[in-house]
Amino acid sequence: MKLREQENSFVYQGKRPLGKLVKRFWLCSVFSLILQIAAGCIPSTGLVRTAYVLVPYGLGLCASIFLIRKVTEFTFADAKMERSVYHRTAETFDAALLAAGAMAVLTAAAELIRLFITAEKSIPASIAVILLEAAASGCMAWFKYEEADLIYKEIPAKKK
Repeated sequence: MKLREQENSFVYQGKRPLGKLVKRFWLCSVFSLILQIAAGCIPSTGLVRTAYVLVPYGLGLCASIFLIRKVTEFTFADAKMERSVYHRTAETFDAALLAAGAMAVLTAAAELIRLFITAEKSIPASIAVILLEAAASGCMAWFKYEEADLIYKEIPAKKK
């Protein structure tokens, strides 16, 4: 991707190699999405008939897919990237991580509430959903930890 002359650019300044960081971003985001999809495949009481469990689950799934889209765009950017790409990817990871992680926690909490309210036969399924969503949230926390090393420095545009 060729940088436009009139735009400022950003250069990676982190301590760890950028390629290693990108691999970890992929690992965290894809593993979290897999855990959320696995939780959705379990026929627990909350994920079958309860809106207050299904809504955060669906929103969390969408947020995870959105995060993977951002990681994809970030992967194809260079160590030196345009201002617009930086603002669409590296700068906005926090919001996507917060949304995906919070929705996973809300889904687990809603499933737990549903488990205590109904106490039906799907106790093992509900516990599996709670654990999978908690693990997905843990992946988002790991991504946030890794993202702390994502340091970019702004370079002013060259004037002719």
